[in-house]
Amino acid sequence: MQALATAPPVTAPPRPTAPPARWPYLPGLEPARPTAAWRPSTGTVPRPVPRPAAAVRSRRWATRTVLRAAVVATALLAAAFAALLARAVVAADDGLEVVGHGAGAQVTEANGLYGALAAMDAELANTLLVGDDTTLGYSRDQARHHYEQDRADAAGALQVSSANAVTDAAADDTARLIRMLAEYDNLAGQIAYADAQADARRLEDPSPAVAQLRRATLLMHDELLPTADRLLAEDSHAVEDAYAQRRADAGLYAGLALTAGILLTLLLVGTQVFLFTRTHRVVNPALLLASIGAMIVVATGTGAVFDARDQLRVAKKDAFDSVLALTHTIALVEDANGDESRWLVDASRHDTYGADYTDKTRQIQALFDREFRNITFAGERDAAQAARDAYDTYRQDDLHLRAIAEHDLRAAMDFTTGYQPGQSNWQYQQVQLGLGAVAALNREHMGKATDSGEHALAGWTVLSVVAAAGLVGAAYAGIRPRLREYRKGA
Repeated sequence: MQALATAPPVTAPPRPTAPPARWPYLPGLEPARPTAAWRPSTGTVPRPVPRPAAAVRSRRWATRTVLRAAVVATALLAAAFAALLARAVVAADDGLEVVGHGAGAQVTEANGLYGALAAMDAELANTLLVGDDTTLGYSRDQARHHYEQDRADAAGALQVSSANAVTDAAADDTARLIRMLAEYDNLAGQIAYADAQADARRLEDPSPAVAQLRRATLLMHDELLPTADRLLAEDSHAVEDAYAQRRADAGLYAGLALTAGILLTLLLVGTQVFLFTRTHRVVNPALLLASIGAMIVVATGTGAVFDARDQLRVAKKDAFDSVLALTHTIALVEDANGDESRWLVDASRHDTYGADYTDKTRQIQALFDREFRNITFAGERDAAQAARDAYDTYRQDDLHLRAIAEHDLRAAMDFTTGYQPGQSNWQYQQVQLGLGAVAALNREHMGKATDSGEHALAGWTVLSVVAAAGLVGAAYAGIRPRLREYRKGA
C-alpha cells in the first residue's frame, strides 16, 4: 500500500513552444499551426519541397518557346535589315549614277550644244566682218574653219541628247534641233557663197550676204537657241528631281535598316542574357559572335549609305550646280561676243544687237553671282574671281570698241578681231579660259565625290544578304544545343 502511495504524480505533456517569429502570433492567442516543413520536435534543418513534375515541364516548355521565337525573330529582323539596306544602296547608287554619269553629263552636253550653236552664229558673222582682208587679226578662212569645228561640236552634242532623251518632250526638242540645224547650215552655205562673190571690197561696204545673215541670226536666236535652252531646262529638272528622290530614298531606307539592325542586335544580346538566367552559362560563343557581328555589319553598312548620301550632295549641290552655271556662262559669253560682230556687220540693227548684248550681260552677272554663292572647294574662289575680273575687263573693252567704231570702223574691226594682249578677242579668250578653269575644278570634285560614293557602296547589295544569313546561322548555332537539351529533358 505504501508503494502505491509514493508513485510520482501524472503530469500533462509539455505544450509546444511558439513557432519562429516569421509565423503570425498575437499575445493571448494560440500560435498559428506550423506547416509540414517545420518540425519543432526534431530540431533539424527543413528540406526543400520538390517541385511538381508539371511545373518543371511548364518551365522547360516556356524556355523552348522563347528560344524558338528568338530564332524566328532573328531571321525576320536580319532579312528586313538586308532588304532595307540593299534598297538604300540602290537608291544612293542610282543618284550618283544620274548626277555623275547620266543626266548630269547630258546637261553639260546641252550647255555645250548651246555654246556651239552660239559660236556658229558668231563665226558666220565674222566671215562677213573680215571679208577678204588679210591684214586683220582674223581671216575669213579662220572663221570658216572655226565654224566647221563648232558645227561638228553641235552635231555631237545633239547625238548625245538624242541617245539620252528620257522624256517625249526632250526627244521632240532634239529632233526639232536637228531639222533646224540643217536649215541653218544651208543658210550658212548661201551666205558664204554670196559673200565670196564680192571682189576685194572695202570694209565699210556692206556685204551682199547681210540680209541672209539676218535670216540666219533670227533662226538661231528665235528657234535654235531657245529650243536648246528648253532642252537644257528639261534635263536640269530631271537631274534635280532624280537627285532629290534618290537622296530621300537612301536616307529613308538607311534609317529603317539602322532601326532593324539595332533591334536585331538587342534581340541577340537579350537572348544571351535569357540563356544565362536559365542555364547559368556565362557566355554563349556563337551568340556572342552574332551580337558583335551584328553591331559591325549594321554600323558599317548603314554608315556606307550615309557616307554615299553625303557624297551625292557634294557631287550635285557643291559641284554639279556650279558646273551648270559656269558652262552656261561660257555659252552666253560666246553669244555676247557674236553680238559684237553682228553689231559691226549690220549697222541697221545696232539697237537690236546692242540690246541683246546688254541682256546677256545681265544674265552673265547673275550666273557669276550664283557661282559665288556656291563656293565650296579649295582654290575655287580665287579662280572664280580671276574669271570675273577678266570678264569685267572684257566689258570695258566692249565699251571701247563701240566708242572707236563711231569714228574709225577699220580700227574697231582690228580691235575686235585681234588676239594680241589688250585686244578684244584676246580678252575674250581670257574670260573663257578663266571660266573653263573654274568649271574644270568643279568637274574634278564632282568626279571625286561620285567615285567616293560608289566606292563606299561597292558590294553592299550582296554583302547585306551574306551578312544577314551569317548572323542567322550563328544565332541558330548558339541556340540549337540549348533547344536539344530542353527537348531531351521534356
